[in-house]
Amino acid sequence: MATRTLYLVRHGYYDLTNSHKLGGSLTPIGVEQAQLTAQRFSALPITAIHCSTMPRAVETADIIAQELSDVPCNRSRGLWECVPSIPPAWTEYFKGYSPESIARDKRQAEKAFDKYFKRAQGKDKHEVVVSHGNLIRYFICRVLQVQPEGWGNMDMC
Repeated sequence: MATRTLYLVRHGYYDLTNSHKLGGSLTPIGVEQAQLTAQRFSALPITAIHCSTMPRAVETADIIAQELSDVPCNRSRGLWECVPSIPPAWTEYFKGYSPESIARDKRQAEKAFDKYFKRAQGKDKHEVVVSHGNLIRYFICRVLQVQPEGWGNMDMC
């Protein structure tokens, strides 16, 4: 039976001071983080890269792709940053989010999970997913079969 190994990568460190509504570009530290990640992946049999279409994730994925020749890089809005649920301790922080926004983000997160977290068909696959902190933490909660609100108890560091 074929296996799928997913490597979840949060985009590199970015600068919000010169940003547009989709978020900022990588800082020199973020570029270095992506380069070091790419070097690490160069020793692995990576078969695909999937990334958010937000600029900081695209930049990170492009740096990784430069190191991995002939590995396709697939961009998806479904991997955008989102707030799939509001952790109980964070209700004040997210008070500006409408129930409709949370429901939309939850649908996005569930659809992304279903798309990437599935059995491999045919050959083994080693795939990189470059995304954002909230979504990655949501994925981890789903894999561990804990309440989705648990993402708020995790630190991306």
